[in-house]
Amino acid sequence: MNTFQLSCFLSVADNLSFARAAEELHVTQPAITMQIKSLEKELGVKLFKRTTRTVKLTPEGFIFQNDAKRIIDLSSKAVQQFADPKINLIQTFNLGVASHLVLRHLSPLLNELKKRVASSHPLISVNAFRRLYRDLESDDLDALLSFKESAPKNDYLTYEEIAKAEISLVISKENPLSQKEDLSLEDLQNEKVVIYDPSHVMLDVTHTHSEFLDTRRVNDIFICSSEETILTLVLAGYGFSILPDIFINDNPKIVLKKIKGLKDLSYGIYYKKTNSSASLKEFLKIIRDFNHS
Repeated sequence: MNTFQLSCFLSVADNLSFARAAEELHVTQPAITMQIKSLEKELGVKLFKRTTRTVKLTPEGFIFQNDAKRIIDLSSKAVQQFADPKINLIQTFNLGVASHLVLRHLSPLLNELKKRVASSHPLISVNAFRRLYRDLESDDLDALLSFKESAPKNDYLTYEEIAKAEISLVISKENPLSQKEDLSLEDLQNEKVVIYDPSHVMLDVTHTHSEFLDTRRVNDIFICSSEETILTLVLAGYGFSILPDIFINDNPKIVLKKIKGLKDLSYGIYYKKTNSSASLKEFLKIIRDFNHS
């Protein structure tokens, strides 16, 4: 079904004549007949009852008339909308983030971007780091906010650090270990652990979690696909986890503790220097301004 078929149908329905419809649309009568037959075949109904002298709408044709008008009107509105020169003023800014929990830090940055680039139109993608990294490589993203990953190597991508993220023990306040001042890896040996699914997260974070898996049985390990699900299980008392502190919302039922020997992670933005997007350039300036302040 296409708009020309619908225009042919509506013209015949209005004129009750194939000949006058052909004149109105500046095509031949056989062309009108062919379009109507094709439309009837697709719909599986007869739209017109024809004799040698008259053309009438069938009940099905009468019902379809309103649908055809709505489709034509919608199509016209779509064409008119994108014909508007104001549409060309929109600057799409495709930004990828590897966690929904990071979104809470984005609001003030995007608010400032809106002030500086009024035409900026942010589109935010939340996905696994590896998927977002590939999208950035193929120019489907303008920038990617994530931890610095030591594994990916791409001469075209630039990384700028925004902040240092401390790796913290995340544990329910109801767990007795939450009361201890100093915790070591040995203190956690008999505790169940809630970790990332390795396929959903960066290699560097996975390596951090692997330190807690060697001495545990399978039924002492809970694997999750996101920070949100990790925190849910930790709150439910299924075990502890190890997460960067920027992912932790203030929650009186959760305790964060520093563990000696774990290195901080670098959190920042990946982008291509060759990207000429005005939104990207201003967004980078905003990040630098926020860091300095």
